[in-house]
Amino acid sequence: MQLLYRHRADPAADAAGAAGTRLGEDDLRELYAWPTDDRPWLRANMVASVDGMARGTDGRSGSMSGHADKLVFAMLRQTADAVLVGSGTAIAEDYGPVSVRAAWAPWRVEAGQAPAPPIVVVTNSARMDPSARLFGGRRGSVLVVAGGDADPARVAALRAVAEVVTVATPRIDARGLPGLLAERGLRRVLTEGGPTLLGELAGMLDDLCLTTAPLLLGGAQPGRPAPDLLAGAQLPGARRAAALEHLIHAEGALLGRWRLS
Repeated sequence: MQLLYRHRADPAADAAGAAGTRLGEDDLRELYAWPTDDRPWLRANMVASVDGMARGTDGRSGSMSGHADKLVFAMLRQTADAVLVGSGTAIAEDYGPVSVRAAWAPWRVEAGQAPAPPIVVVTNSARMDPSARLFGGRRGSVLVVAGGDADPARVAALRAVAEVVTVATPRIDARGLPGLLAERGLRRVLTEGGPTLLGELAGMLDDLCLTTAPLLLGGAQPGRPAPDLLAGAQLPGARRAAALEHLIHAEGALLGRWRLS
């Protein structure tokens, strides 16, 4: 991968980047480092086309990802306490439990983390198949957060294969999710959307890791706004400022990390 720009880098580093600096795994871990203190941190990782569409023509984001994006995707997961995702995305992308490479196991132990981050799935209805690949891992690899109005029979079926938390309100208020996870010791939270959940969390994000795929898709999905990165959500305020921390160019794609304030 080639580093084209890194916020606050010294001129020499910028010049080296322009010449095509190769980034290794240690470099990526530094570029995408989490805070070193115990404060909760909510990070999003998404991929979108040049015109802001968060799903390819097949309805999945994975079809827009190249090798570099997949590498960062895996690295972000392996350094997080938990991976937060909406049930629609988990189903559409055929999620499975997070697997951590052996090389990362000592790093997670040193950081005081569990051997692998659980997938936290948000669902108001609990309409998920208990036999799905997602639930095929070890006990504790999945935490389901269900709405209070979810069908009790569906909730019971999910409880047989995963830990389930049912909120007191009919529908889940996404603003309460970081606190719910922090109470369980899950402070470094990585959300992978999809757009609906990301839109609900947008006012709370600490940073956004966004890959811009070299594609122009237009209104690829009928009925969805274009662009649809936040599913048309309105932010609580007029806007949020985004400061560029770094920008990586690889395989025609741009991988940026934006600090939000």
